[in-house]
Amino acid sequence: MYKDTLLIFINRLFVNLSLVLGTYLFAHQLQPADFGVYQNFWTQFNTFFAIAGLGLASFIFSYTPAKVIQIFRSLNTARKGLGIGLILACALLFGGLQYKAGVNFGYAAVFLVFNTLSIFTDSFLTIFKKYKALVAINLVYFLFFTGLHLFAIRQAPFDFNQLLLALCALVLLKFVLSFFIIRKLFRQADVQALEDRKYLRLWTHIYLFDLVQILLIYLDKFIVSVFTAAEVSVIYQNGTYPIPIIPILFTAVSSVTLMRFSTETGSEAVQAKILSDSGKALATAVFPVFFFFLFFAHEFVQFYFSDKYLESVPIFRMSLLMLPFKAFNFTLLFQRKEMGSLINKGVVIDVLTLLLLVFPLYKVLGLKGIPLSYALATLAQASFYIYHHKKVLAQDFSAILPLKDWARKILIFGSISFVLHYVFSELVFLPLFWTLALSFSIIAVTAAGFLYKEIRINNNVRH
Repeated sequence: MYKDTLLIFINRLFVNLSLVLGTYLFAHQLQPADFGVYQNFWTQFNTFFAIAGLGLASFIFSYTPAKVIQIFRSLNTARKGLGIGLILACALLFGGLQYKAGVNFGYAAVFLVFNTLSIFTDSFLTIFKKYKALVAINLVYFLFFTGLHLFAIRQAPFDFNQLLLALCALVLLKFVLSFFIIRKLFRQADVQALEDRKYLRLWTHIYLFDLVQILLIYLDKFIVSVFTAAEVSVIYQNGTYPIPIIPILFTAVSSVTLMRFSTETGSEAVQAKILSDSGKALATAVFPVFFFFLFFAHEFVQFYFSDKYLESVPIFRMSLLMLPFKAFNFTLLFQRKEMGSLINKGVVIDVLTLLLLVFPLYKVLGLKGIPLSYALATLAQASFYIYHHKKVLAQDFSAILPLKDWARKILIFGSISFVLHYVFSELVFLPLFWTLALSFSIIAVTAAGFLYKEIRINNNVRH
């Protein structure tokens, strides 16, 4: 579990780290209006990317590689056409929005199409465990993506369209390389056509779930990006900036857990143990990151975005309340058992709770109230899912959720982060970079100790 998680994490890290470095460079070098255009581009891209992605990156991990090949060979022309049409429609709408902001329509549309296809190919290579190929491809992508940003920032005046054209060529190359590897794997496989269509219902439910969840994450940012000036929207965009390491790790652990579900059979107690193990693995990263950014929010915004965006700090702290929910994937069990309708009942609860809370909290707390309403809505949704975990598995909450493990990590990482912030803000004064680097390193080493212990326990149990 830990080995596969690490490999998947590394692959997805390269793609996301490239954007992290690009954002850092542009936040410091560009004026707020130009940086706002850049941030709005990615906000609107992620919104349409959620629709164009068809839920595929989550769906295919529910099955073995052989079953996945069966599924895609069984798709008829109408379903393939529907998927392609949806991707193209998203590309056209995205291109139209970017055109209004002064970005080339064609470049934006092409960029969305090939990024969507690339997430498909990455997912296929992952389930076939072609990790070496993935690492090589994504490492090259990361190096060129960062290099193109460095080149663009040195040009006077800055031309985002020129950068976007180069990025289109880069993502096209990435897709082509991955596609040829996948085509070979599909040709080598010898599987029969699939008669059962139950997978279509699951795919539909997972797509709807992913779509709503991602749209909810970006809806507030999307609205702000469309209806406010770029230099105004960038304050809110920075304040709700997602910590990229957590979604990557969350996806990696979830993918490995689903692959374990698809290859291992066992009782309800065994399934609960698999879920509990995934919760321990996620908590080892989620709680250190949560407490680090909670206590060092001011320092992080000042360092990463610069002094120009310190108004984002209170919004950023409130948006961090969503992080602890990433210590457990509340839908894996239902996805494994193909209970898609139950997953989307939770979505309804999430949306209704959000609609009830967002306006009152905005009126009371201002912009800070928006991310708080998201966190409370997610709490309601998580409670619903955990209740049904207990019903489906007929196990106690303590068997499904690693509560003692979480309590220990909350206490330890919360205390360490508090002490470190006190030391570097009141006793020892260092440049921002060294304050953040030393503090994060100490927390990371502690987390690595937990990880090492968990791997040893896992290996001892298996042997």
